Amino acid sequence: MNKLNYTHRTLSFTWLNTVNLAAYLTWLTVTGMGALLGSLITEPDQFGFQFAITAMFIGLLYLQIISDKMIQIKLQVEVILFVLLLTYFGMAFIPGNLLILVVTLLGCMLGVTLINFILWTIFATGLVTWLSRIIPFVLLKRFTLSPTVIEF
Repeated sequence: MNKLNYTHRTLSFTWLNTVNLAAYLTWLTVTGMGALLGSLITEPDQFGFQFAITAMFIGLLYLQIISDKMIQIKLQVEVILFVLLLTYFGMAFIPGNLLILVVTLLGCMLGVTLINFILWTIFATGLVTWLSRIIPFVLLKRFTLSPTVIEF
């Protein structure tokens, strides 16, 4: 991302291949080292490692926000707050793994639509159209008396 910001959006094919190869080799090496060193730790809870991955992702999120010069920080914070609210309130209705998928897709959709107002308008129009067609059926089904009540 920083290379794009500082080279006027030009990336060479050689540079991309070099970065990808370096990333894969680093990932392979560090994963192997982590597996070997991790097997030496018998009780990871005593060191507080259960929060390590969460802290790592918070750090990565912070670095992404401060380094991305193409998207305003305000927009990024709005999408993050939207995702946090969806996650918090969605836990009551959606199972965990499905919630991650739904929140990710909705967060991405919100970010894209906030950047491109035309897409937001199309999405809002589609949502209103869908709701105007589905709500009468839901209300009709909800307020229709069941056959057992009519017979009674």
